[in-house]
Amino acid sequence: MPLLFSLIFGAFEAASIAFSMNLMQHEAMVLARRLAVNTITPGEIAGQIQHNLPPWLRTHVSYTVAHTDIEQPRLNFITVQLSAAADDASLIVFFSRVLPWTIRATATAKQEVPFDG
Repeated sequence: MPLLFSLIFGAFEAASIAFSMNLMQHEAMVLARRLAVNTITPGEIAGQIQHNLPPWLRTHVSYTVAHTDIEQPRLNFITVQLSAAADDASLIVFFSRVLPWTIRATATAKQEVPFDG
């Protein structure tokens, strides 16, 4: 019985973490794209995370934004990285409490510049 419960809870936890990773990856891609086309600023990312990620994950995600060359928009690439502890990304904490690790999602987008003919 303990082995069966371990398998069931472990499978549910793994699926929950995989789902959270997928949501974080999608959000990182959306944020990188929105930063690249100048529809949001880096200061608005925290609000977007709070709005778009599910309740069990949104308060535990940290983020970083990096630029390759902010002075030259035509050469600039924007990288957004979201990270969270695996036990915060799961609805049920079973194995991730014993083996703590961090999940990360990274997306990069090239800075868009207006067409100048």
